[in-house]
Amino acid sequence: MHHLVFERFLSDERQIAPDIDIDFQADRREEVIQYVYERYGSEHTAMACTLVTFRARSALRDVGKALGMPLYLLDQAAKTLDTHRASEIADAPRLHDALEKKRKRAALAAVV
Repeated sequence: MHHLVFERFLSDERQIAPDIDIDFQADRREEVIQYVYERYGSEHTAMACTLVTFRARSALRDVGKALGMPLYLLDQAAKTLDTHRASEIADAPRLHDALEKKRKRAALAAVV
């Protein structure tokens, strides 16, 4: 062994060649796809995707983290959700009530 990172994919017990995933800049996606197809041919390449379905609390926390919101606030908001479906977050009444209370408290604090 040469102690290369990709050696974990190589094994004498494997019957087929390993698949190797690549990550690249989003704005150069098409360029990379075309290079891979030209280099290895369509018979040796494939497009794949992963579909992730979030539950409401996980979706709220992940979006909030991406927006840089404080974790304590995300935790409080997630606990108010009265739905498990991420697609229904916008209509969650308890979350709306909690956010409205926080907005009013912040407005009062700004006045004082």
